[in-house]
Amino acid sequence: MKILPKKTISHLTPYKANPLSSQCRAKLDANESPYDLPAEIKRRVFNELKRLSFNRYPDPDALKLRAVFSKKIKLPLKWITAGNGSDELILYLTLAFAKDKVLFFSPTFAMYRVIGISCGAKAMNIPLKTGFRLPLEHILKQKDASIIFISSPNNPTGNCFRKDDILNIIKKTNAMVVLDEAYAEFCKDSFLRYLKRFKNLVILRTFSKAFGLAGMRVGFMISHPYIIREVNKVRLPYNLGLFSQVAGRVALEKSHFLTRSLKTIISERERVFENLCRLNGICPYPSQANFILFKTCACSDTLYAYLTKNGVLVRNLNGYGGLKNCLRVTIGTKKENDLFLERLKSYEKKKR
Repeated sequence: MKILPKKTISHLTPYKANPLSSQCRAKLDANESPYDLPAEIKRRVFNELKRLSFNRYPDPDALKLRAVFSKKIKLPLKWITAGNGSDELILYLTLAFAKDKVLFFSPTFAMYRVIGISCGAKAMNIPLKTGFRLPLEHILKQKDASIIFISSPNNPTGNCFRKDDILNIIKKTNAMVVLDEAYAEFCKDSFLRYLKRFKNLVILRTFSKAFGLAGMRVGFMISHPYIIREVNKVRLPYNLGLFSQVAGRVALEKSHFLTRSLKTIISERERVFENLCRLNGICPYPSQANFILFKTCACSDTLYAYLTKNGVLVRNLNGYGGLKNCLRVTIGTKKENDLFLERLKSYEKKKR
């Protein structure tokens, strides 16, 4: 007897990290921070871990971690739950609330579609308008959507959506609106202040980007206590490991280190953007995240292969979400960014 999967997931493909990561001098493909936790913060994490028992389960409610985060965002503890990255929290939200249709916009984060389909919901994709704007009128016609996912700043386009457009969606729909703020620290804007006003608003945050904790997988969901209670019904016990809880809490308590790294990343983002604007055959899109999407007049597959061969790993997005001949580069250290720009220039010279 052959064991068959559900028909709804038979056409899905597994998410795979790029196997070339270890072969490139500049790894600029995954929107990670180029800066590790400072040594003194790591030492504090390790010192705390030494005092803990590894043979015992971690706190199932991540109370200490959530308490520090609660203080930081100035919202009560009951408005927050923690997860193994925001991906896990997207899964729980979909399991708990996706009755029929989940809505998202392309191009955007791929896991909204994958998780929606995996949970048995109809995943409806609406293309963004010219200039990567939200298709507001089309959205408001979708009366049967259970969840609307909005990533702002959006991955991979890098732009923040207009505040009034997002507010219109929250006000005029019966759906839960999940605002994924994975890159909020890079644009210094957030909808946290609207949470108490709108009971259908959910905000997601992650420590995988600005905080440089991608290896620890720490994410937060912030919403009305009713939504948090329902999500906790499907949340797996002990979902956030001991190491992640300690590292996340210490990083939050000592978050002053973020000021310098954020300032450097934003400054480098503007410098890289300006340099890309000067290159023939390259059209970069303005970004408010820690990456830049750019279009090339040449075949992006060829450029991607050239960059990879020459030690620079970016993300090839040719054909992704309606994009054509586009690549996405994560902002790295100055040295990594210089290498990327140097390789791009050498490719342009090679074509002449």
